[in-house]
Amino acid sequence: MKRIFELLRASYGLDPKRGGMAKALARHVEARLEALGIDEPSYVERIRADASERARLVHAATVRHSWFYRDPDQLDRLAELLAARHAADPGRRLGLWVAGCATGEEPWSVAMLADERALPLRVLATDVDAYAIADAQAGRYGAWTLRELPPRLWRYLRPAGEQQWSVDEGLRRRVEFAVHNLCDPPPPGCFDVICCRNVLIYFEPARAHAVVAGLRASLRAEGELILGAGDLMFQIGLGEGPSVPGTASAHRLAKPKPKPTPTPKPRPTPRPTPKPTPKPKPTPKPKPSSEPEPPRASAEDDDSDAARLDQAGAAVDSGDNERALELLEALVRSDLLLAEAHLWAGIAHHSLGNDGEAAQALRRARLLAPELWPATLFAALNNERRGRWQPARRCWAELERSIDTPDAPAIQGTPTLLEALPRWRGEALALARQRKGRPDGPP
Repeated sequence: MKRIFELLRASYGLDPKRGGMAKALARHVEARLEALGIDEPSYVERIRADASERARLVHAATVRHSWFYRDPDQLDRLAELLAARHAADPGRRLGLWVAGCATGEEPWSVAMLADERALPLRVLATDVDAYAIADAQAGRYGAWTLRELPPRLWRYLRPAGEQQWSVDEGLRRRVEFAVHNLCDPPPPGCFDVICCRNVLIYFEPARAHAVVAGLRASLRAEGELILGAGDLMFQIGLGEGPSVPGTASAHRLAKPKPKPTPTPKPRPTPRPTPKPTPKPKPTPKPKPSSEPEPPRASAEDDDSDAARLDQAGAAVDSGDNERALELLEALVRSDLLLAEAHLWAGIAHHSLGNDGEAAQALRRARLLAPELWPATLFAALNNERRGRWQPARRCWAELERSIDTPDAPAIQGTPTLLEALPRWRGEALALARQRKGRPDGPP
């Protein structure tokens, strides 16, 4: 695998050590060797010579999870930014480049917001994964990826079968999709805004900074390069000056700080429970379940990181949060994109009353694995404890949709996490439905 990893680093800037990429690649290569009846050195030569085989490999290496209206505060502020650019020069069509668009949910979302405001916007959306670009061009999506789309924007979709919707033809004229490698020269033209959100976290740091410099060079004067919340993990492109005279420095559209709200006296945060007034019990403990438990893998049966992650989850589940955090800190240093590690760290910090650390860890878990609904559950509880009622309500609404959406992807995780899900599911739904209809403020 070493030669394949080096090819991905050299040609695409991808770091196979991040986000479980190495395991996905190993499974893909094993399957292709068997299907083609060749050995690994021959496969490497085939990748170099055969563009279609290389496209298969890139598809196996890239991360494609996305959804419509992801990070709504960022998108709304992006729309305001485009509106301001149009007001300053109303006779010109605006240009937006969405770099690393995956299967197209982000550019379609921005196009909806632009059309809603009657902004003359051309969107170029690119990704290195040709298979993802084909899906984006098809513009057909299921309920899971549409779960966060505001009701007012559903008018841009048309039914396309059971639990399937397609993008309106009028909207399609606003967006152009193309295959593009961010390590290659940028597409021609200058853009008012470039979005490259939560893409560079999968790059080697040095290559990520080089990509940021190239993106800046494609901006118009006073243009904006927008990075995602995930890129904050590596501080990519932040605090650096422009790489080309006349271009703007990169900046991120982070979520704005909430307006000050009266903070109630500290009180214990309720643990998920179907009762109307749950007792404070922030960390769930194992209890008998009527559902069959998945078999537990031993440390000998699993690789060391997975075994340590399972041990950390078991420590959180039993209330040994300090020990869990020791294990989790080491795991995160090894792989910052390990979503389950951030989830357990968030629960542990929440149980210890470390609200800031809990919020940060849970946000990372939600960003890296949107199907990981327990992170949204504990984020809601964490927001309530801090008196942040509006964000808490959004979390409760998202939690209910995530659990109830029929085509939601299955959660992958350690045995300890999979054992906890049936215990949390019913209680989480009961709390989400209880909280959904109440006004802003404490229960």
